[in-house]
Amino acid sequence: MGMRERWTKRRLVAWARGLVASQKTRRRLLLAVGWTLVAAVAVGAVLLVWRGPWWLDADHLKGKGPMPGQAALATGFRTAVVQLLAVLGAGIALLFTASTYRLTRRGQVTDRFVKALERLGSDQMYVRIGGVIALEQIVQDAPDQATHATQVLNAFIRERAPRPAPKLPPPSIPQRLPPEPAADVQQALTTLTRPQNRHHVDPDQHPDLTALHLTGAQLGGADLTHAQLNGADLT
Repeated sequence: MGMRERWTKRRLVAWARGLVASQKTRRRLLLAVGWTLVAAVAVGAVLLVWRGPWWLDADHLKGKGPMPGQAALATGFRTAVVQLLAVLGAGIALLFTASTYRLTRRGQVTDRFVKALERLGSDQMYVRIGGVIALEQIVQDAPDQATHATQVLNAFIRERAPRPAPKLPPPSIPQRLPPEPAADVQQALTTLTRPQNRHHVDPDQHPDLTALHLTGAQLGGADLTHAQLNGADLT
């Protein structure tokens, strides 16, 4: 593995670690906020059941010893509070379940994203192609990750596609460039420019193929709208 490939792999791994760390931080923060709210509601419920009747009707309930109707008033109030808390508890449980589901699903997508990034940093061609295909599947299953996936694919193409060297006067040796992109670059280029995938990407995020040698690339049906092609060789 050359220096360029090693650097690319390190950068992709660093990206993956940053993504995982960000997701873990968000999970911890959401859990902390959730448990804080649950604790606050529990304390408030106890205080409301205990002192609620006196807060709402202190003039009627104050005094020494039980007053006529005092017990019935307190019991009725507490029963209403308990019923209300039961409804609120059911709602909170549903919200917590939905939040847990979203976090679990997001965690699964993150794990898939990280594995795809690791594959892109491999020194085996077929593994890198598998990483590109995995990223495209993530775009289809989780459209909110489409922009991140295309950023990775664009960076992958720019790192692995050759670039023409500046022309030098004779007797310099002409640069030998491949007649077509490598299989992994072609797969990434196809995925990056596929119209179905571009539909989910941030409109301000455009493919950057500036100054890349992509002669012989298969671009049938590609969406290159607003793509940066200055100096790119697509013949």
